[in-house]
Amino acid sequence: MEVKLIKKKENQAIVEIKGADHTIVNAIRRELWQDEKVDAAVYTIEHSLISQPRLIVNTKNPKKAMIDAAERLHKQNKEMETLFKKLK
Repeated sequence: MEVKLIKKKENQAIVEIKGADHTIVNAIRRELWQDEKVDAAVYTIEHSLISQPRLIVNTKNPKKAMIDAAERLHKQNKEMETLFKKLK
């Protein structure tokens, strides 16, 4: 995957996530909504065959919010990995 900053305003960032699909981008979007400092978090994929997902985040510090959301998702995934490994 590759993340590219498309547009940056004072309280908004738009990033393109090359190689991602609905699953990853929607998980990030949902996790961003768990942050009470985030005013809005949405994503769009203009054309499913030729477009890359774009994530739009409105908050005072969009970069920090995205990093924090990714860290929380990483922690959740590690917990799931541990649970799956315990299965017999």
